[in-house]
Amino acid sequence: MKDVNQQIDLIRRGAVEVIQPAELEAKLKRALTEGRPLRVKAGFDPTAPDLHLGHTVLIHKLKHFQDLGHQVIFLIGDFTGMIGDPTGVSETRRALTKEQILENAKTYQRQIFKILDPAMKDTSTRVRTSYRVMGQTLVIDLKGRRRVLSSAPQGGGFTLASSILNHQVEANPSVTGDQSKTFTDPAHFLRKVASRLGIRTRTVGLMTAVPMTQLVMARVASDGLWVECFATVGVTNAVRAGEWPPQRSHCDRAGKPGTINLILITNGSLSHAAMVGVVQVATEAKTGVLRDHAVPSSHSDMAATGTGTDAMVIACQLRGQGPSHLYSGTHTVIGALVGRAVSTCMIRGLAKAKAWRELNQ
Repeated sequence: MKDVNQQIDLIRRGAVEVIQPAELEAKLKRALTEGRPLRVKAGFDPTAPDLHLGHTVLIHKLKHFQDLGHQVIFLIGDFTGMIGDPTGVSETRRALTKEQILENAKTYQRQIFKILDPAMKDTSTRVRTSYRVMGQTLVIDLKGRRRVLSSAPQGGGFTLASSILNHQVEANPSVTGDQSKTFTDPAHFLRKVASRLGIRTRTVGLMTAVPMTQLVMARVASDGLWVECFATVGVTNAVRAGEWPPQRSHCDRAGKPGTINLILITNGSLSHAAMVGVVQVATEAKTGVLRDHAVPSSHSDMAATGTGTDAMVIACQLRGQGPSHLYSGTHTVIGALVGRAVSTCMIRGLAKAKAWRELNQ
């Protein structure tokens, strides 16, 4: 990286004003001292088919940060793009359909790299997976069909899907009346959740008693290949593989969230064997963190390897639409990325679970 004064000179170039210049200078100094680049984000709503001249002002500033060795994140606001102009009087900000937004977003992704460099070492431009939390539900939009392998109650096994849900249910639910569908027919229940949220595409759905406020995320990348992890982590239902199941194994212990749900998404195109390999590596990473943190089984004094209701989702590109991978073991790059993403989420998730327990004791 250049020295701080040279960086500030380039950042000020073409700018009318720099807000809080002292804070910017301090962050640049810290980045230089620690050898860790800044992470600079800018969001763009894909409300038109093409990027226009107005966009290039901000994009060129992102390019300045990238040229200085910092990491830039180009965020495409697909959900906000569908809202339109809240005043209802602007023709240029009319509400668009999801299909129109996704088509515009594809154009943005192609055009943005005419200015930004996606391959610049350690400063890769990121186009992130679109997700939002709607009440008690995490909704991940895969932007078109993806190949998915999962143990999910809705859409489990090998399938093609465009959306993934992780829905929070009561930790100690009533099993009478309408609530009985939650556990006796979770697939039906999750399809109703998706319908209520206006999701019409093919969906893979999970359930958890962990509040969405405890959602954690991680992203790791190498040479254009990336893996993202979304996780909700609860361990009051922790078990060691091989322990005899309790009679009520279908739900968490009363009033306590105890499920680990892992959702892994990659821009790679994985063979069936590689998708199964991701499950193996992710499970090893999850168990490794549980053991590092000495998480005990809730049924014995032995070290836990997971919980009794864990679930996992792996989503990758269709064949021919991303970097191809036949294998994904721990000796492969994608295996290493999976392991790091899951480990990061597990560490963050356990910290949030501990805080939750302390708050609710």
